[in-house]
Amino acid sequence: DAATRSVILYGGKANFSAGADLTEFGKIEQQQQVLQKSNEGVSSFFPLVELVEKIENFPKPVVAAISGNALGGGLEVALSCHYRIADKTGRFGLP
Repeated sequence: DAATRSVILYGGKANFSAGADLTEFGKIEQQQQVLQKSNEGVSSFFPLVELVEKIENFPKPVVAAISGNALGGGLEVALSCHYRIADKTGRFGLP
């Protein structure tokens, strides 16, 4: 949209994004094997990779407004933004 001048990603006061659901990690290896056999590619199982690339390549400025936790994949999303700003409750971490 030509009228859009920028995008702000805000997750709320408690969490910007707390990352992935850890209960899903046991399923990743099985899904990777299925995707490799079907020639769909593993990246289709990891929408985070696609999201990060889209944010990085977005033609307008993307700002991560961080309040609370930005953990794991949530931190990766914040880092992919062109700019980041956090309040005093901002906490950052990778596994």
